Amino acid sequence: MKKVSVQNINITKKRIILIVLTSVIMVIMMASGIILAVMTKNTEKRANNFTFGNVSIELTETDWDNLTPEDKIVYPNKELKKNPVIANTGENDLYAYIEVKFPVGEIKTVNQNEIINDATLQELLTYEINTGWTKINEDTSSSDDYNTYLYVYNEILSPNDSTPSLFDKVTYINMLEGEFSKDTTIEMVVSAYAIQSDYINTNNFKEAFDNYISAS
Repeated sequence: MKKVSVQNINITKKRIILIVLTSVIMVIMMASGIILAVMTKNTEKRANNFTFGNVSIELTETDWDNLTPEDKIVYPNKELKKNPVIANTGENDLYAYIEVKFPVGEIKTVNQNEIINDATLQELLTYEINTGWTKINEDTSSSDDYNTYLYVYNEILSPNDSTPSLFDKVTYINMLEGEFSKDTTIEMVVSAYAIQSDYINTNNFKEAFDNYISAS
């Protein structure tokens, strides 16, 4: 049975009216956060006076970080613990977003009756989103060998609070042996974003994301 190692990469972007977590996770590296000041108007002073808020987030995946390199070698139907969580480590309320890029491939799978299915383009990992998160966008064009999904945590995240994990585990699909060569590495990209809650229209989280992150 062929085994494939899983590599986790965490990438981000930096913006002005938002805070975006910046970190890179390569198999056994830990996520880390950065702080970016957010400019907000202070209504108790003159219109020309502004104060800088403190919006800071940290993305952690404690279960993933505790896995050994051997644990991250996968085979068909293997489950891997993976629990992305965003913590508000700053001083301002915010809304938290997580974008996940799931790897895809045109491969053959084996069904429950041990029958080989024809090769189709499909995600290599399955997962279940936890309560509290809402999917607000998806791109399944697979033009970059990924399906991309954007999720928002439904509640305001106050300082010192954390979101529940987006999911608790991922499962490698029941792929036919030999579809990938030995020592193939697949990547799962996880990005964390936050926007100060004062700038959010809760009727359209996607629009806010596009205005302050994607379009920046």
